[in-house]
Amino acid sequence: MIDVTDVADAAVGDEVVLWGGALPVEDVAARAETISYELIARVGARVPRVLAGEEETWHGSRERS
Repeated sequence: MIDVTDVADAAVGDEVVLWGGALPVEDVAARAETISYELIARVGARVPRVLAGEEETWHGSRERS
């Protein structure tokens, strides 16, 4: 769960970037006092993944769309 209390224009269905680009997963992990693998492994299967530089979306299984 992400706390967006202080994000005035946040709405259900908005895209959220947890890490990537200018925000490396290692930096997020350091602030959370953990390791990057733990953060990545805890992202639920129902959260679609979009790999950088690709247009296909990965779903919880090996299914691609």
